[in-house]
Amino acid sequence: MDADDGRAEPRLRSHALLLALTIALPVAEAVALWRSGLETAMALAPQVTAPAPFGAFHDLRWLLVYHRSWPAFAGEALLALAFRSGVTAATVRAAWPLDNGPPPSGRLVLHAVSFTLASEILLLPFAALLFGMAVTPVSWAFFAALPGAVVVALLIHHGVTATSWWRDAPPPRTTGWLALTFAVLTAGGAAVSVSPPALRLPVVAAVGLFNAWAWLGVVRVLAGRARRRIRPVAPAGIAVLAGAALLGVVVGLAGHRETLELEEAGRRVADQAEHTAPAGRRDDPGRIVRSERQPEPSGRPVLIVSGFNSSWDGRPQDDVLGAGFREHRFSYRGLGADGEPLPYGPRHTHRSLPALVRELGRAVEGLHRATGEEVDVVAESEGSLVTAAYLAAEPASPVRRAVLLSPLVEPGRVAFPARGDEGWGVATGWILRGVSGSVEAVSSFDLAPDSPFIRSLVDGAPVLRDLLRCPPPGADVLGLLPLADAVVSPHPSALAIDDSVVPAFHGGTLSDPTIRRAVALALDRGELPDLSIWTGAERAVSVASAAWQAPALPVTLAWPSGSAETAAPGSVAAGDGGALDCGELRAALRAWLDGHAAGRR
Repeated sequence: MDADDGRAEPRLRSHALLLALTIALPVAEAVALWRSGLETAMALAPQVTAPAPFGAFHDLRWLLVYHRSWPAFAGEALLALAFRSGVTAATVRAAWPLDNGPPPSGRLVLHAVSFTLASEILLLPFAALLFGMAVTPVSWAFFAALPGAVVVALLIHHGVTATSWWRDAPPPRTTGWLALTFAVLTAGGAAVSVSPPALRLPVVAAVGLFNAWAWLGVVRVLAGRARRRIRPVAPAGIAVLAGAALLGVVVGLAGHRETLELEEAGRRVADQAEHTAPAGRRDDPGRIVRSERQPEPSGRPVLIVSGFNSSWDGRPQDDVLGAGFREHRFSYRGLGADGEPLPYGPRHTHRSLPALVRELGRAVEGLHRATGEEVDVVAESEGSLVTAAYLAAEPASPVRRAVLLSPLVEPGRVAFPARGDEGWGVATGWILRGVSGSVEAVSSFDLAPDSPFIRSLVDGAPVLRDLLRCPPPGADVLGLLPLADAVVSPHPSALAIDDSVVPAFHGGTLSDPTIRRAVALALDRGELPDLSIWTGAERAVSVASAAWQAPALPVTLAWPSGSAETAAPGSVAAGDGGALDCGELRAALRAWLDGHAAGRR
């Protein structure tokens, strides 16, 4: 007997319609994805009949990626609302206790529509963050989106049958069912992503069977629940969640104010240097003039390339890697007339990837000429992508060895058009602009979805998405991947570089003394530390995140081969269909970079 209502535990075999719904729809979606070549998204299929509101979260991620105009978005949003409302109403009726007649069908449908609409509105920001992570694969977006979506689900799920859900507390028993559902959907998605083809559909069907059991448990509790005194747990909880998210943004990005101060300090020092330069000498006004240069340290020349929204005031770099290295700083702003790197601020990191690749080429060549030696590169986050693109396009570069920290793995899995244009993801682009504006308003941190850098990730997706899956043609390239970034890809990483996983978050890894020592060892000996325990953890986290990704947009659908703005003829990508030929990919990358340079002249 159940402690909540005294009724006997329900039996699944007495609810044949419920079983048919919850198993058939996920299997049908999995088959459709399989046949269309979208196998990386099959981990989402079991969620199509998961207890509310997980089903709505599933629909939102498909909607945000797969629309190509405003009318299409409006039509698809209405269809998604109608489909989800119909599935919810039918599933609730099929799961209703046999000894207690269900509400009239019309009332069930109307309530399902209102609850689905409320769920979609509340879950939309979190789905948009997952979309943003598919454009720029940094893990912080995942850790902001998924916990938030789960908390919302736990707070509002009882509204699937109760019109007064906003003023009632969710029952502990149904909250437990929702938590268990999240765990099973995560495990099921992981199993689908690693199963051989013959087992994928059985795994999907098994999760669908669990969905029937979970629906039965949730509806049984809610159907016999008497009205309680007003306890607006859901609104209060959502308000606390929004406040916590806002506080997290402010605290997490508080360091940005320091970078602005450094940028301003750099400008002040540069101005002072310009006004105090000796007569007859003309230096670039953006470069710090040092009247007394320190002797150049001995050791191998190393160019350090920082990440997105970083800044540098032009002052000499402190020793990061220790003795044995001559450290130089890459400037996102470029080199002065005398070949020295200029101070730069966060806005300079927003330049397009082709422009930054050219600047990195100038910096590497200049350092090579000045020292007469091959150059090593240590790059982080955005800098890693700039470095990887440069090395792929310039196999004869004077780079001996490169260490990539927090590399951007598989960027540009989805698309959105430039402001004022229409195309795949047009509505989502405006949602991202709204999120960016909100963050900037409270933190002065510019996420800049329309910045040239982000725009180049979208436009260049056919040649960037699989860049790290091709063996580097020239330099010896090594990678240190933070464990947190295992969540950014819908499948385990299969990078064509020697890599090792470290227990860290994305970005800022050079501030860790242990990682600095690992980088120095990698540059000196070409070896990475043996951290197999974290490599295994990375694979486990990667497959566990598969169920909660945004589905990828096929290259052949959104970036037609031969497009003048995205790829050269013959470019290919392995992301969703199409055999990967690394030689063709590198040729396409060079054509894209050259085309961008020609377009600016």
